[in-house]
Amino acid sequence: MKLEAGSGASQQRDGGNAAAEALPAVSATSMQCSDGGGSPQAMQCTPRSEARTPSVQRQGGGGAPAGGGQPSVQSSRHRLGGPRCTPMRLLDALPPTSPSDPSGLEGVDLRKATLMRSLQTRLMKVRRPARRAAMTVQATKTEYRSPSSSTASTELERLEALSTVVPDVLLSQSLQKVEEPKAATTSRSVLAGIMGTPTSMRRFKFAIEQARFYDKCNLASGADRTSCQVDKALVNVGSMFLETVTGRVSTEVDPRIAYDTDKLVARGRSLVDMYKEVGVDRDRVLLRMPATWAAIQAGKQLEAEGIACHLVLVYSFVQGSAAAQSGVSVVQPNVGRLHDWYNRHPGVIRDPNAPTEAWAMARAGYGSEQVNPGLLLVEKIYSYVQKYHGGKTKVMASGLRTKAEALALAGCDFLVVGPKVLNGLASASTLDGYNTGLSATEDVPGSIEARLSAQLAQAAEFTPQELEHIDEGRFNEYLGMAGKDLLSEGIQRLIDDANRLEPFFLNLAGGQE
Repeated sequence: MKLEAGSGASQQRDGGNAAAEALPAVSATSMQCSDGGGSPQAMQCTPRSEARTPSVQRQGGGGAPAGGGQPSVQSSRHRLGGPRCTPMRLLDALPPTSPSDPSGLEGVDLRKATLMRSLQTRLMKVRRPARRAAMTVQATKTEYRSPSSSTASTELERLEALSTVVPDVLLSQSLQKVEEPKAATTSRSVLAGIMGTPTSMRRFKFAIEQARFYDKCNLASGADRTSCQVDKALVNVGSMFLETVTGRVSTEVDPRIAYDTDKLVARGRSLVDMYKEVGVDRDRVLLRMPATWAAIQAGKQLEAEGIACHLVLVYSFVQGSAAAQSGVSVVQPNVGRLHDWYNRHPGVIRDPNAPTEAWAMARAGYGSEQVNPGLLLVEKIYSYVQKYHGGKTKVMASGLRTKAEALALAGCDFLVVGPKVLNGLASASTLDGYNTGLSATEDVPGSIEARLSAQLAQAAEFTPQELEHIDEGRFNEYLGMAGKDLLSEGIQRLIDDANRLEPFFLNLAGGQE
């Protein structure tokens, strides 16, 4: 392109420096600029200096406007309204800088630099993004979930899917540590434990002390009065246990009357009435009694009145079968104590009805040198109840000292386990529901299977003697050596606890009168 400095025409401008005087002389009509689509086209690209100083063109020296009208003022904004011109295109429009340039524009280098700075400043203002309004971005928490979000089950979780696991809790402070305990027990030994523990006594002191002022007990005298006050204390503490327990509370009937049916019935009714007075319905109460013949008959009468009974100290099959025939709600064989008795009497056959010891060992799930008669007793009572009494009587296995014993009775109605066994089950993982992060096995019983169930019970076999209707004579005959020894020992132990508690109770509850 040509850069012409007007030779004959006189050009007048409203002030400006030498660089600004030369820029309007640039002819922009023949500049080639790309519109961004790749094809060059003719367009007008006007330097920034012309945008600041309107161009007024006059013909000749007379100063008359071209065409005889007003001066023509053309803004650079209009001339830049077409396809975009870049600074490099405008600089390319300037002539080459050389001292021998015939145009005589010796200061063209200075004009190039001035024009470059001016265009850069202008384009920076144009391209600078507009200030955005402040906005608050609320982050949304997205939790990562693996393809299978299930985790491996513990042995305790698998066992709880088959049986109701009841923590073996004696003291109230331990009961508070159990998450949603399913049952609790109030007995004379539990009451002695509470009164001997300062932390527990602070919580239950008022409930125990008020038992001494129970008006119905004041109608009696001597030992009967004290025994009634202890019953009231058991009820007060039991009602407080029910604030935490989701199931029932088993309340002990005085063991000193374990062989008297009429007294057991009367004391059982009295305990239920005491619970009713404090707002506890009989549906949440179990009456705890030793499994003597008298207690079984008392349980039969109380069950007919809608009062549930709980028989403990069960060490022989006849106790369980007689309780089931009488409709007792719960029977509780003790696995550990029965096993200990057989260990003390190694010459006694552990499973008289088994063809061989090896067969009994296989049923018990033990090695060749171990047979646990306590596990066999629980299995036998459970199968009998399920097969011949529709499972109405529930079997609660207690005295479980190892994980192996608890798992061997998976499927039993209730399993009473101590803290050590409970923690061991809770810390042992199984392959059920094992999650690799990409997949997980099905959460179905697999590694722990039911050893006891209503279906398996149908295959159990019993002798004609075991299926007989039980009367008192058969009960005493079939009780066996282990049953007789352990039942009498257990009752005497409970009686000793009661005798030791009463003086202790009178000293702590209320003080001097």
